[in-house]
This record gives sequence, structure tokens and C-alpha cells, in this order.
Amino acid sequence: MALGMWVVTYACLAHAYEVIDVKDGGVIAGVIKASGDIPGTEELLIDKDPEVCGKHLPRLSEKIIVDKGTKGVKNAVVYLVGVAKGKAFTGPNSGAADPHGHGGAGEAPVSSGGEYTLDQKECGFIPHVQVIPAGGEVELRNGDPLMHNLHSYSMKNSSFNESIPGDGKPVHKKFDYPEVIKVGCDVHKWMNAWIV
Repeated sequence: MALGMWVVTYACLAHAYEVIDVKDGGVIAGVIKASGDIPGTEELLIDKDPEVCGKHLPRLSEKIIVDKGTKGVKNAVVYLVGVAKGKAFTGPNSGAADPHGHGGAGEAPVSSGGEYTLDQKECGFIPHVQVIPAGGEVELRNGDPLMHNLHSYSMKNSSFNESIPGDGKPVHKKFDYPEVIKVGCDVHKWMNAWIV
């Protein structure tokens, strides 16, 4: 199992962060590990649209995924607070290769316009966790042949509640403020993702 870790080098308003030329900058690297007993993975109840959503059962929750061998935690996010200037944000982000949590870490999908992408495939969000800097834009897609509804739960940014049909055009949303945002689908209650 590949594990993901991200480092956000700033947690402030996009316009308050100053991009400068950095020479001999430091690097933060590591792996987030669980301590103690590793929790079991919850099996999700797929109770709607089984022809699309139930292709690969059992479907496991991505709430917490811990590698039993290394105790590495997938979808962990580490960030720095109070950094006012530095390098431009370039990632890394991670997206699962499939919506079931079995895929590996890699670059998050990026649309042709350069913004980040949150897609829905087989009734799961790809990626499950994504780092988007303040001021960043996400393209919301529906790769399934059925209706999905994207509903965000946000305290600082404008929340959204968008229905996107299977053949619908992508929707674009911008996040002006740093925060942890939960995204769900009101049609398929087991679906969720996180934007940090």
C-alpha cells in the first residue's frame, strides 16, 4: 500500500503569502505512523445504484487507512502555520488510483486549466484527500454515468451544493481561505473527500 503525506508550506490568505526566490531552502520529509493497535477498516454499505457503485465489493472506508506492516497512515496532512513568504506551492498532492482506497499515491489530478480536480468514479471521490493552497481552484467532475451531488461543509470559504449529472460539465470552485473542508455526495451518503 502506498502512503501519502503532504506538506503545506503556508496556511494564510493567498494574497498574504509572498512568493520569493528561495536559495538553500530546507525540506521537511517523513511518514506519519500510527501507534498502538491498528483499527480495522470499515466496510461501507452500498445501498444505491449498485450497477455503478457496487462494481468492486466489498467497498472499504478511507476514513483511516494504516499499513499493517509499517503502521504508515495514508491521507495524512502536515502543514506549517505562520509562514508569510517562501517558495511557490507546487504540491505534492495525492490521489488514489481508484475510489476504494487500494491505489497508490501520486500527483493529484490537475485539469487542463491548471487547477486541482476532484472527480467521482464508481461512486467514490478521487482523490480522497487533497491539499489545495488558499486561493486555489478545484474543478469538480463527475466521471460516473449517473447524478452526483457535491456538498461542501466549510466555515471560512463559501460552501457549495452542486448537482452534476453524469454527462454534465465540470464545476469550478475557488477556496480563498485555508481550512479543512469536508465534501460529500447527498445522493450517495457513503461518499466523502477532504480538501485541506
